[in-house]
Amino acid sequence: MFERRLYYHIDWALVIAILSLCSLGVVMIYSTTSDPTRGASHMHVTQLYAIALGLIAMVFTLTLDYRTFTDKSHLIYIGLLALLVYVMFFGTVQMGARRWIALRGFNL
Repeated sequence: MFERRLYYHIDWALVIAILSLCSLGVVMIYSTTSDPTRGASHMHVTQLYAIALGLIAMVFTLTLDYRTFTDKSHLIYIGLLALLVYVMFFGTVQMGARRWIALRGFNL
């Protein structure tokens, strides 16, 4: 699954820089949204969930070999173009812009 040679080719300085920026962002969100008179906001917890999902996506993409997608790249490109055309004609309008595909639990 996770090859040993891939472990040695990860840029750990970049990963540490990204995690430190994420932690700084969480601290900033916490410091700006916490108000002792109105109670604590939980926006920083939402940001922590997003960071965790991003880390899971990062580990998942590290396990994939990018060369397996080279023969399927044309199909992926056509699929993405089809999604853009779908959004242009059938997308959901929010805040004055048509840019979302409404699914049952979330917007894409």
